[in-house]
Amino acid sequence: MLTKFPNIQQCKVYSDEKISSLRGGLAQLTLPDGIIVVVVGSLARREASEESDLDYFIVCGDVGELGGVIADINRAIEAVGLKPPSINGAFGAVVSKEDFLRAIGGSEESNGELTRRMLFLLESDWLSGEYEYKQLRVEIIERYIWDGITQHQLARFFLNDLIRYYRTICVDFAFKTSNGGKSWGDRNLKLMFSRKLLYFSGVLAAAETAQSACDSKRQELLRLLELPPLDRIVDVCGADGARVLRGYDNFLSWMSDPSRRALLRETVEDRKLHSELFREMKNAGHHFSWELESLLHRRFAPTHPIYQAILF
Repeated sequence: MLTKFPNIQQCKVYSDEKISSLRGGLAQLTLPDGIIVVVVGSLARREASEESDLDYFIVCGDVGELGGVIADINRAIEAVGLKPPSINGAFGAVVSKEDFLRAIGGSEESNGELTRRMLFLLESDWLSGEYEYKQLRVEIIERYIWDGITQHQLARFFLNDLIRYYRTICVDFAFKTSNGGKSWGDRNLKLMFSRKLLYFSGVLAAAETAQSACDSKRQELLRLLELPPLDRIVDVCGADGARVLRGYDNFLSWMSDPSRRALLRETVEDRKLHSELFREMKNAGHHFSWELESLLHRRFAPTHPIYQAILF
């Protein structure tokens, strides 16, 4: 179904080619045993274009000194025509496996830890360490869905963490653009489209775990989260999601256009300074939200537990 939308399909082909090249490049490196190189962001979602950056992080048992490894990985990234993350940014970091598997939540958990765990589940793929990557996903899902869960329950622990993550993104947007010196227009549009679609696809996955035994809940959540967000929506909603996909196809066409990307980076919060083109894109974002909400109601009956779980 995704092949009907030219920009979605073009981004998917580009992303698949880059991921394949990256895996090949990293396979030539001598990396420590047990290391996992995880790609996230638009490339992992299969939504990247030549305008996209690459975001990744490393998971390993013993963090230790991996400066030389990171340098080798970054050279492999540059060799396929992509730009590595900034050295001091949120990505390109090294985190321990223990960080993913320790108690979820609590005052000691940072925004960075929450972000990496949720992105690992919602939009990631492996570049190196395929077996360890898949095993870690299984272990995290088992933490979210415990053995004593009843059949009628949703994977509510996962859903609550998903909601927490999404609301954190929304709150951090205001901080980063007001106090952090980050550009406003491009982040605002991503919040309306890609961040919202990522969250929505996770809500669908949680909803699909209702009325099934514990093992089935784990298997279904794992299966759905292994899919890129757009494929996840098609898997759950089928052809009924066509209007959502059409709106997202337009968004990807804008993000693949250098002139529009430049306009978005230059757009500030003051509405009096917004161009007609930016207003058009913002209006499309509002319609996109309405389509997502409508799709949720078409997919699940009013009595489905997902509605109460989102509210309470």
